[in-house]
Formats: sequence, structure tokens, C-alpha cells
Amino acid sequence: MGTILRGRDLVALGITRHHRDARLTAGTLHRVEPDVYCTEPPTGHLLLAALAEKRPHLVFSGPTARQLHDAAPITTPAHGLVARPGDYRSTALLTVRQVRNLHHRSLDGLRVVSPLAAAAGLADTHPAETSDFLERHYAGRHGRAALDADLADLGRVSSTLRDALAAASLFADSETERKLFRQLKKRGVDVEQNYRLGHYHWDGAILRERVLIEIDSYLHHGPGGGEQTFTRDRWKANDGARRGWVVLHYTGECIFWHLGEVVQQIIDTLRWRRGLGALPTGPGLLDFEVAPPWSWHRAWHPAQGWPASVDDPPFF
Repeated sequence: MGTILRGRDLVALGITRHHRDARLTAGTLHRVEPDVYCTEPPTGHLLLAALAEKRPHLVFSGPTARQLHDAAPITTPAHGLVARPGDYRSTALLTVRQVRNLHHRSLDGLRVVSPLAAAAGLADTHPAETSDFLERHYAGRHGRAALDADLADLGRVSSTLRDALAAASLFADSETERKLFRQLKKRGVDVEQNYRLGHYHWDGAILRERVLIEIDSYLHHGPGGGEQTFTRDRWKANDGARRGWVVLHYTGECIFWHLGEVVQQIIDTLRWRRGLGALPTGPGLLDFEVAPPWSWHRAWHPAQGWPASVDDPPFF
């Protein structure tokens, strides 16, 4: 990455105005704005660092913050915030807005708003894209604590951002989990992800009906996981059942190949737990439950390659 130079730096290096102009013409020096220069073309992170050079209190926000959090290409004009009252002005390369309260963090040496704050403006026009962005940045077991802290800093949350949060499959450990829980949320199921119960974390928990959902990859929970993992999984399932919960187990392959059946089984289990219908038995079984899984499940009938209509790769 190039070096950022101020006018005083050029003087200290013995570069006169004539030499500076010659370098600008030759393309070995690049002017970002008055008194700020770069030794390389000012793009991406270098451009943002150059814009912040004369603005030490600038915090990047909006699309620029989302690009930084996603490590995506930086577009111009960049967007930034400054605490009110501030004397920074917008330019062709930078749009500045003043705000009363300004929380930020450091990312690769730049001041930037949280992913939640960065997503706020996007939610009004692109809710699905907002949910995807939030899923990426509030994933895993520690995602809940991070989101809670950022919600406290943000203060007021718009209705569109709340909707995007509700639709997002947050705190998931894998794309397989997100794939399932997105579908359940679309059907109005309130799923708590990475939910702790006793000594264990569960991939999903539906609190009202007391249903626990676990998605096990064959790679980590099969023979490759070892005897301790195999044993722990059994005691975990027993623990959930003894605490009065229904425990539903699926594999990554179940989600990838049989998502419809998985969702149908979960929804039907919720109806039963709410007392809206009897637990299906005998002739009342769901259609796909009439036959044993080895007669229809892809685990027993492997496909010859992945279907072209499936966009997501398998996450087993």
C-alpha cells in the first residue's frame, strides 16, 4: 500500500513545488485533496486513510462501513459521520453527516460504526440484503452479546431494521443452520439460535413449545468427531429431554436435500406441542414418515452430482 504524505512531509523530503508538480504529472504522486497526497493511486483502504488524515474524528458509516466490514471494494463518495458540532465538510470524495451521539470501533486502523449501525440505512430499501449482512456479522456463539452491545449503543432502532433483524438467522454457526432457520422464520416461527440450556448450546430453540433443534454435520459428529463428541451428543440429547423439551436432530444432508420435510416435521411438532392436534401416529403420520428414511433419504440414495437448481453448496 502506498504512503500518505502531507505538504509538510514533502518539504521535509526536499521535494519542491516544481518537483511535486512533476511527480503529479508523471503519476508517481497523487493528490487526494489539498495538502494530502499518496504515492500510489488513492483507492480502497488507502483512499479512506487519506480522507481521514485531516479528519482525525471522522467515523466511516453507511455503505463505506458495510464495505469495510465485508472487506469489499470501496466505492466513492465515501460516507462518514462526525460528532455535532463538527467543521468537516463534504467533498466529491466524501459525504459527511453530523450526529449527536457517535459510537465507533477501529477496523484496520480506521474508525467505523458497528455492523448494526452500518445496516440501519440499508434496511429501508433492501431488507433482504440487510438481513444477509447482519447474519454475516452477528454469527456464532458470541454474536448475541455483540448484537446486544451494538443495540445499546445505537439507541433508537427503526421498524425496518427491527424487521430485518427478525427475519435474519442470527448467531448461527453454519450456513446449514441459516438455511433452516430462515425458512422457519418465514413461517412465523420464533427461533432462538445458539440457545444455552444447562451445560449445552443448542443450534435452535423454540421456547413457547419447548422444542430443541440440533443440526449435526457428519464431519464433526460422525466417526471423525471421536468418541468424546459421540458420547457428549447422547448426554446432551438426554439432558434436553429430561428438562421437558422435545429434541429434534437432523444432519446437514437432511437440510440440503430434504429441507421441505424437515420444516414440515418441525411445524407439525409445534402444532402438537401447542395442543392443536394429536401427535401423528399410524395412518396419521406425515406423508414422508409413512416409509422409513432409508427408502427415500439421499443418505441411502446418493445423487450423481449436485442438482443444477441448487445454488448453495452442501454444508455437511
